[in-house]
Amino acid sequence: MKSKLFKHLNLPEMYNIEVGEGNKIYVEVSGNKSGIPVIFCHGGPGGHCRNEHHSLFDPKIFKSIIFDQRGCGKSTPYRSLSGNDTNIPSKIRRYHVHEK
Repeated sequence: MKSKLFKHLNLPEMYNIEVGEGNKIYVEVSGNKSGIPVIFCHGGPGGHCRNEHHSLFDPKIFKSIIFDQRGCGKSTPYRSLSGNDTNIPSKIRRYHVHEK
C-alpha cells in the first residue's frame, strides 16, 4: 500500500474556521492550489487529520482538503459536544465560503 501513496513536499495550509456556538473547525489544505478539489472526511468519533490522508491524492493533480469534526483533533473546544451536529455538508460550505 505504501507504494501507492503520494509525497507532499510542503506542509499543508492550516485554518481554524468559526462555525458558531464557540466552535472552530480545523482544516488542512495540501496539493495543487488550482487542482481538482477533493474533500476527505476521516473517520470518527475522535479522529483527526493525518499526513497520510493527504498522501492518498497526487499533489500535482489534486487539492486535498481535510477537516476535523467538531470536538475532535485540533478543532476546538476539544472533546466538547456543545453545538455539535452531524451536518457535514454545512461544514463543507463554511470552508468553501472561507476560501473565497
